[in-house]
Amino acid sequence: MAKSFLGVALARWEEHAWQPLHVEPLAQETPQHDDLARCIERCCNASSVQPRQLRVIAVSAGPGGFTSVRIAIVTAKIMAEVTGAICIPVPTCHALAAQHAHLLKNAVAAPFGVALASKGADTFLTVFDADAQPVRQGTLCDAARLITLVERSQITALIADRFLPPAMLEQATLLGLRIFEPAFHPLAVLAAAVRCQPVDPIHLMPIYPREPEAVTKWRAMRH
Repeated sequence: MAKSFLGVALARWEEHAWQPLHVEPLAQETPQHDDLARCIERCCNASSVQPRQLRVIAVSAGPGGFTSVRIAIVTAKIMAEVTGAICIPVPTCHALAAQHAHLLKNAVAAPFGVALASKGADTFLTVFDADAQPVRQGTLCDAARLITLVERSQITALIADRFLPPAMLEQATLLGLRIFEPAFHPLAVLAAAVRCQPVDPIHLMPIYPREPEAVTKWRAMRH
């Protein structure tokens, strides 16, 4: 299984496919400092491309880490507004499906699920067919609902990280599902963007599977 590569990719659309020009890693030595803007600059400089020349900006829109997704969304929104580039939000599960499509097609050749944003007893799970096309909208799923999804969608594998709830991991094992560690890559975001719809940058928003915790606490205080 490939390892995750966190960074920025620059590519040119040729012959109905993205042809990579450069992939630049995010500096992670000091995680408290955001390197995304500098990473984009390094990527453009390495390819002798000016930001104003960008025609499409695709961004992994979540679900994912609260702060990292918001930084990515705000950066993409500003760049698309300034450059006039087409703005495409890509659900992170679609990018993961694109990244793992070849491996899973050879390994299981059957529908599979992508589990993200695990919290408590559930996770945000999206079902894809063997060609990495989404067949069910993402939904919060716990161990009991996983049984139903397996029966209805015939999934045989899950892409899930170490945060998958223990009860779901146990249920997945009982169901005979194969578990694959997710690997993130910016080129996979571009690959998945081909199947996603562009939006006006002003409407670009992070994908959150749950009500924000601050809102939940506010509701609890009112009662």
